[in-house]
Amino acid sequence: MLSFKRAYLPHSLSRLSEDSPPTREPTHYHKMHILVASSKQRVAVVIAGSATVWELKEKVEKQADIKAGDQELRLHGEVLADEMTLSEQGVQDRDRIELVVVKAGAAEAPPSAGVGTLVAKLQASERKLDELAAKVAASESVHQEFFTRILEEIDNLDLDGLTSAQRDEVRPMRKALVKRCDEESARALQLEKARAHASN
Repeated sequence: MLSFKRAYLPHSLSRLSEDSPPTREPTHYHKMHILVASSKQRVAVVIAGSATVWELKEKVEKQADIKAGDQELRLHGEVLADEMTLSEQGVQDRDRIELVVVKAGAAEAPPSAGVGTLVAKLQASERKLDELAAKVAASESVHQEFFTRILEEIDNLDLDGLTSAQRDEVRPMRKALVKRCDEESARALQLEKARAHASN
């Protein structure tokens, strides 16, 4: 009869083999779930961290019918380089990547060109906010819905197709208007609470 002897391991090595956690595969080999989103559409992509940004663009092209060369992908405001891998540029599982559609090879327009309509819309929203702020200053009751509508108007502004310089021109204006709208909304809400407290 054949007998098998258990291989001898030094006590320290046997403890190490029992206590040591299993080795993990490097992150860049893992499949990641990425959401690529513009103001008009969203694309969910499953891709390895070792894939390049260009390969991600090709996957987006298949799902969204937007040519890879016409895509500009951004993570936290930073443009991702086509030749670098996703893991090299800090992309992680469940990240949301901004998609901006630009025409490949198109010359950039001057900063003030193409943004006139957006600026006009922002100015129109600002005038509405001026009217609401005047009512609040006069201690008049202003419903929160009016502020919500202004914020929706601002949020719905479409920046796709603009150059980087044009977006940089519009974004500070939009940000400042959103901040002011939030402040006036808070004042109106505080006024309503004070009025309700006084009536009790």
